Amino acid sequence: MGKGLVTGLITGVVLLVLAVIISFVIITNLDTVNEDLGTASTTATVSDEAGFLNGTGYTVDYAGVDGFSSPVITAITNATGDLISVANATISSAGVIINATALTEGSTIFNYTYKYKSTSTTVEDLIGNYTEGVNNISEKIPTILLIAAVVLIFSILLILWGMYQRMNVGSGGNVGGL
Repeated sequence: MGKGLVTGLITGVVLLVLAVIISFVIITNLDTVNEDLGTASTTATVSDEAGFLNGTGYTVDYAGVDGFSSPVITAITNATGDLISVANATISSAGVIINATALTEGSTIFNYTYKYKSTSTTVEDLIGNYTEGVNNISEKIPTILLIAAVVLIFSILLILWGMYQRMNVGSGGNVGGL
């Protein structure tokens, strides 16, 4: 009875420790992936977008992209291909281009850059995140093993105490039938 109980107890503690370590790896990796996806931004360059330059404003094609921000006009040309000074136009954070001077152009080509939230993840990113998560967990393994050892020692002590109680050792029972 005692041997099977101790073996079962040790097996249970080992399985518990493994389950805790695997859970920590999964949770840490999910946190790392979420952080990377939530904060990643990418800069995009748009060339030769047709539009117009006037006081009413022209909204650039990519203004609706998730996380669109920080647009900057890099070049403007008119219909004949003549370069127009970038100082003649402004672009708002919402991606609306309006003329900053009296200049009006009906057919205009814009080049601009903007930032957007990147939601694509490469295999290398996921491998890097997994490795980072495992490294974070490896720092916690000594603590997990220490807790498991303490649980195992207390469990063995409780089993021994229970066996002691069942054997009635030292109970002062009748000796020699008196």
